[in-house]
Amino acid sequence: MAQMAPRGFPQYGDGDVEIYLKADEKLVLHSTILSLHSEWFKSSFSDKWAKSGADASILGGGSASGQKRWVYELRFGKEDCDGILMRQGQANAEPSNPGETATPTEMISVEDAINWDDDMFDERLECAKAHKNLFCAIYHCIPSLDGKSFEEAKASIEVLMNVAEMYGCEDVVKKDIKLHIWHFRESVLDICVYNPVSMLEFSIRHESEWIYKEAATNILGRSYRFWNASRPALEEMGIYEMLERKRAIFVKTLTEAEHAIHNLRPQPPQIPSRRTAYCFLHDELRNAFQISLGCRLGPGYANIYHSIADNTTAGIAARRQRAIAYRGTFFTGAADDTDVFLQHVEEAFLAARKSLQPLLKNATMLQPNVNDKHRALTFMKIEDADLPWA
Repeated sequence: MAQMAPRGFPQYGDGDVEIYLKADEKLVLHSTILSLHSEWFKSSFSDKWAKSGADASILGGGSASGQKRWVYELRFGKEDCDGILMRQGQANAEPSNPGETATPTEMISVEDAINWDDDMFDERLECAKAHKNLFCAIYHCIPSLDGKSFEEAKASIEVLMNVAEMYGCEDVVKKDIKLHIWHFRESVLDICVYNPVSMLEFSIRHESEWIYKEAATNILGRSYRFWNASRPALEEMGIYEMLERKRAIFVKTLTEAEHAIHNLRPQPPQIPSRRTAYCFLHDELRNAFQISLGCRLGPGYANIYHSIADNTTAGIAARRQRAIAYRGTFFTGAADDTDVFLQHVEEAFLAARKSLQPLLKNATMLQPNVNDKHRALTFMKIEDADLPWA
């Protein structure tokens, strides 16, 4: 069993791999554990690789017990902020193509804070920290991810994922990333509402089920303008066709509900106050739809449906005031009893709410903000089978 050195992780007394993240920061790990989680390290530790070049470049000279030791340094190109582990003594990166010359590299040292500009120094430190976090995840320790907000955390997460992908062990860090994201769930849910496209992209990269479902449900209910503008990004992500099928179901459900409301009639029709109440309902719809038979999925289209469904004390009071004003604009005979008329108004709106019931379900984790003038309907549920990586 691995023995922790006195300094704690990542210093293991029985480790056979030394990794210098900076000139003054060394990790001591185990080749067997690294090989288990990373094909990159597995190949690096192989005898074939070790015998293909100078042993001194791969082996750190051995230990007192004669144990092989592999020594690596995190090195950067002269103007590069993305570092990679290289064998000790290999100061130049191998050329990518025949005929090219090797590229000089450098490590992070104390002098770098003076010689480099602040942005480059900070980005290189972030890369070194991401390497350390990767090894933490491999050893089942909690990585130290930054961020007091999701946007800050997102940058740290992306650097960690890039580093993990470089060594072929991105699956190792996904669980820790998902746990870290969950701490910012309230912010994430808000972003899924006002910028679902970016969150769809983020969720696919990190295979976050709940973020994908939340963002997809939101974008399916957005206006035609927003949906059409988002199409290129959705196509690039490879999810447009699946979401388009869902969108077709959404539009069909919406259209059927609108037709059902349009066809509402008072029963029995001969009672004047009831007929007037239903006329008021249809007048409200015409004003909201701008004389069309439906919302046409314009920006803020969902507000009319939420207004009809509003059964709060304030909502009922406002509706009654509009109804009384509506009746007063054309009623020339003896007015019916106001209380009876208002009862018929609520009867008409209750019938409308029943027709709207399929539209008013909320499949998101976040309750829609009643003050959001561009809020959408969120009744389309995303199943596990709809996930791009399912």
